Amino acid sequence: MEKQSFKDTLITDTKFYDPNTSCGKYIKRKGFNLDDLLGPNYEKIHKKSRSHTRRQLETLVTMLRHVYLGENLPDKNIEQLDYNLSFEHMIDKNKIAYNSIENLYMCNHYKKNNFYAFNSWGAIVAYNYYKKCYLYLTDYFSCLSKDIEPLFNMFYKEEVYDKKLGLGNSIKLIDFFKWEKLKKEKYLYPYAKAYIDAYNSVFKDIENERIFDLRMKKIAKHEDIYKDLIDKLSNTEDILINLYKQVGLLPKDSTEDINIIEMIKNRHN
Repeated sequence: MEKQSFKDTLITDTKFYDPNTSCGKYIKRKGFNLDDLLGPNYEKIHKKSRSHTRRQLETLVTMLRHVYLGENLPDKNIEQLDYNLSFEHMIDKNKIAYNSIENLYMCNHYKKNNFYAFNSWGAIVAYNYYKKCYLYLTDYFSCLSKDIEPLFNMFYKEEVYDKKLGLGNSIKLIDFFKWEKLKKEKYLYPYAKAYIDAYNSVFKDIENERIFDLRMKKIAKHEDIYKDLIDKLSNTEDILINLYKQVGLLPKDSTEDINIIEMIKNRHN
């Protein structure tokens, strides 16, 4: 099979190109095409890029390889989309009653009207079950953290704070990707959409497997109940036959199959 060539497709013509980033400016200056970033030249291009450009370039190439070469997006990234977001680090425990549930959604930035939902070193705090994790949006979007932080802060304010959902919320990272306002972001949403599709594909299969497992467990449970009832019924039949023989309702030497249910009906008519 002949290898597909992408020499005629410039990176600047793809929907994943962002002209406002250092990576975007580097790509435009060099005039890179898809073959440059998807072929053997990429290693040299990556090595020659500046450190602050390199991570953006890596994120971009990961997405390009997914779309144009059919490679899967990183499993870890998709898994993290299902993590529950946490905003515990925003609580000012000196100002908020610790056990006052209705005040748990409050944060110490409220009076300043500054909804900064990242921790002190710019990571998103999340939980995978009970394990605390620190996630970075730059693993998903080819841009600087400062380019996406205002949007995530706005998402926090509208979806968590304004709705007073509190610390025990069930908002996941994927909810930010599905946020309506992110759809208006020309240079960010193509990345978000690709991850939404990957997430839906992976977790739909997982959910189907979970439902199947639950149904099989339910079947097994009722099978056990049914088998237990059969055992009890069989044992009860033997006891009744012996009693019938002892009182003369049945011949003592009778070995033929006996319809216990019919006998019981006849005795109670």
